[in-house]
Order: sequence, then structure tokens, then C-alpha cells
Amino acid sequence: MSWNSLAVEIQNLCWCMITSTVAGSIMVLILLLVSKVKKLQNSRLQLPWMKCALLCYLLPLPTLVVIGTRTGIAPHGFVWTSDFWLASTMPMKKVYMGLACIWMAGLAGEIAFRFFQYRKLHNILKGNIPVENEDCIEMIKMYQKKFHLSHVQFYQNDSILFPISTGSVEPQIILPVQKYSEKELHMILEHEFGHVKHHDLLWKKVGLLVTFIHWWNPFSYILLRKLILQEEIECDIRTCENNRNFTMKEYGHYLAGIPEDEKDMLFASALSKSKKDLIRRIEGMAKGKQYTKRMAVVSCMMLAMLAMIPSYAASESMAQMNERWYEDTVIEREVEPVDYDALELHGHVDDDPDVVEIDLTEEGVEPVSALVTLDRTINPMTRVVYQYQNMNAGDRIAVITSCNDSSIVYRIGIRDEDGVIDYRQGSGRQNHMFTIDKAGRYSVYVENRSSSKSMKVTGSAMYPN
Repeated sequence: MSWNSLAVEIQNLCWCMITSTVAGSIMVLILLLVSKVKKLQNSRLQLPWMKCALLCYLLPLPTLVVIGTRTGIAPHGFVWTSDFWLASTMPMKKVYMGLACIWMAGLAGEIAFRFFQYRKLHNILKGNIPVENEDCIEMIKMYQKKFHLSHVQFYQNDSILFPISTGSVEPQIILPVQKYSEKELHMILEHEFGHVKHHDLLWKKVGLLVTFIHWWNPFSYILLRKLILQEEIECDIRTCENNRNFTMKEYGHYLAGIPEDEKDMLFASALSKSKKDLIRRIEGMAKGKQYTKRMAVVSCMMLAMLAMIPSYAASESMAQMNERWYEDTVIEREVEPVDYDALELHGHVDDDPDVVEIDLTEEGVEPVSALVTLDRTINPMTRVVYQYQNMNAGDRIAVITSCNDSSIVYRIGIRDEDGVIDYRQGSGRQNHMFTIDKAGRYSVYVENRSSSKSMKVTGSAMYPN
């Protein structure tokens, strides 16, 4: 990958990241507002909403919509009508490279911090020992069969104060080294197997990934904390739902008696963490109401749409800003010596006397109605002018090409009947949508700017029907 291509990819990734963080943040704000409305306080529905918010952070849907409005389809691929999406100028490179460096430094710091948290848990798990109590083993086997999770491993550990589950690929349930009553074992196993069954640890990791990518956004951390708490509330409700071994009151009493521990359990699902969270969990259990999958899907779609509308507006504004920025900086640099490896140009020039021109319209080729195939081997300093078409002002011609040698600089463009050409210059893969300024006869052309190498070009041009 060339330096210019890398710069273009970085600026596009920055654009996607900024617009997706807007969508995710708006979704979190909506969730915070909804949680204040008593009529909408269903603790069970909040979990799918939070998972939807995570996807808003990870999927740059508003950006994809904006890209779609600037895309045409040609036989050899997509044609982009937005210049900045495929090119970059030196001022844009400096800004976006600077942003990328800042982001990578923050990402490295966030990963290092979470790594130390993981190491703490990993050191605790080194003290795991097999479960030896026969009654406990029998009940574990019963729950493995009930949840169809025979691969779940069980251990005891004297360094933890309450049961935890860890590992999304190879799940483990770890119990403190102490005696439990039969009812307490039912509560513990029902709860921890519920975490494993519903992949709660996997969603935690998705939330962690969001904080890695959007480490500068405080709303991503708020969402992760609320997701962890909501997973516990949902698991508490499932644990007590239609359970003949204990009541919700007995379960709440058991939770209240679990010792408080402030160890960070980001990489594990813990039956308890702090008294403050326990109070919220007990309150959430009381407010939990049944919902259908259809209700969850429809409500998630509605909330996502509310978040996407302003984020689409932000993405469109940012795209327009980049387009103006690109055009302004290209115009400024046209009067300077051009680094063709780092900059693609677009402008009007007169015919170059040093270039040999092959005009295919002189070979008796009839005008085409829609499609011209550009596949051809072109000699050094040679311009091939393809079939022509009569055009009206405002019509557009889509050109998409690819050169077999990325070291060769070449032009794609259109030429009017007066010999004035409108072009883009670059290397490798190029595409552009040329807009006609005035009515007349226009031809598409490809020009090899190399003084020593022939180029093999493939591609097509699409005229309006």
C-alpha cells in the first residue's frame, strides 16, 4: 500500500469513527432520558436497547448512507462522485495523521490499563481448585444438563468472596471455598449458568471494544457500566422466573448477604460487586416486565432511527466539509510543483503537444448510447480518445479504471469537440464522475503520462442513457 493510499484510508476511517461516535452517543442520551420516564421504566427492555447502542458505536451506518448518495455503479465496480473519498492533499494528510496518532496513543493507554486489570483476575484464577463436595458436583451436573452446557468447567477459589463466571469461549464458574445450602446452590448455579447461556461475557467484550475504539468519548464508558449492571438485573430476573426452588424474596435476601468487594470484575460476571449495585439490581428486578422479541426489535429500530437522523446530518456535514477542503487545497497546489505520488489533480488544460493522441472516433466507430469499454495497452506519453457521445449541460459521465502498474501516473478524463480536456491524474485504481458544463460532443480518454513504460488499463465509461 502506497503512502497516499494509507493517508486516504486513515482519513476515511477517522470520518467513519467520528460519525459513528455521534450515533452511539445520541443513543446513550436517549436511553438516559427514557430511564427517567416512569411509564417506560422496563428494566428488561433496556438490555436490548443497550446492545443496539453498542452496534451504533461499531457500525458507521450514517456514513455508509452518505457514501451511497455519492456512488454510481459501473461494470468494473463502483464509481465515487466524492473526490476526497479516494484522494488526499497534504494539509488533509497532516490533520488526519495527527488525529490518527492521538487516537493510537489513547488506544495503547486504554489497552494497557485493561491488560493490568485482566492480569489481576488471571492471577486470582491461578488459585482455582476442583470442586470436591459430592452434593455440589451432583447439582452441577444437573444444571449442565438443564442448560445444555456440559463444557462449562467448575472450580473453587479461596481468593474470591462471591461466585463468578468467566471465559466466553471456554466458560468457567468459580465458587468461593465455603459451604452452601441446597437452596443457595440453586440460586448460584441458576444465575451463573444464565450468564453463560445468554453470552453476557461476550457482550461485555463488545462493550470493551467500544471503549477501546471510542476511548475519548465518556458516553462509551457510561454505556459499558450500565450494560454490566443491566446484564446482572436481567440475569437476576431470569434466575427467579418460575423457579420452584426459591422465591424472589429469598433470592434478594441472599444477594443482600453477599460480602461487598470492590475488585474490578470487567472480565467476569460476578454475583455481587457493591451494595449500591445490589440495591439497583433489586429495584430492577421489581420493575422488570415481560416483553416479546417483536417488541424488542421494533423498539430498538425506533431508537436507532432517532439516533441515526442527527448522526446522518453530522456525517453529511462532515463529508461536505471534507469535499470543500479537498477542492480548496487542490486548487492552491495546482500552481506549485506537483508530487504525483501524493496528489491527484482535477482541472482543465489545453492539449499537450508532447503527447501522441490516438483518436478512436476517427476509426469509424459509431457513437455509443451508454457504455464504453476502456481495456487497452497504451504506450508511453500517449492519449487514447474513445468513442464520443452528444451530451447536455448537467449530464454526467462515470469513468472507472485500473492500471496493472501502480508506479505509472496516468490521466482519465473527457474531451469536448473544441479539444479542451477535463481530467483526473493518479495511479493504480481511479474513478470519477465528470459533470458536463455545456452541451456538445464529448469523448472519454485515458492518457499514459509515463515517458518510458507502457500501461495496461482496464475499465469502463458510462454515458447517460
